[in-house]
Amino acid sequence: MKNGVVDEAKKQGMEVVVVDAQNDDAKQINDVEDLIQQGVNVLLINPTDSAAISTAVQSANSLGIPVVTLDRSAEKGDVATLVSSDNEKGGEMAGEYLVKQLGEGA
Repeated sequence: MKNGVVDEAKKQGMEVVVVDAQNDDAKQINDVEDLIQQGVNVLLINPTDSAAISTAVQSANSLGIPVVTLDRSAEKGDVATLVSSDNEKGGEMAGEYLVKQLGEGA
């Protein structure tokens, strides 16, 4: 997902700052607050926790920074849009791949 965002932004002449919370709620909140302080124009966030990220989303909202969440939304605050994977379809595709690789009944 990150590579797709970075590649498309580059094509559009946009700069992307990527941070990785390592699945740590507190680090993610700090990272987002740092990005807000840097004056980003938009935030794309893959929340580690819907409740925990809410205060950071509300901080962005108060400054008029649009927030787009990926695969999980925020419990509070205004999210401009949620981009979500179809995990059911992904599981189906993975199963089909395994059958193709291992054969029926493996």
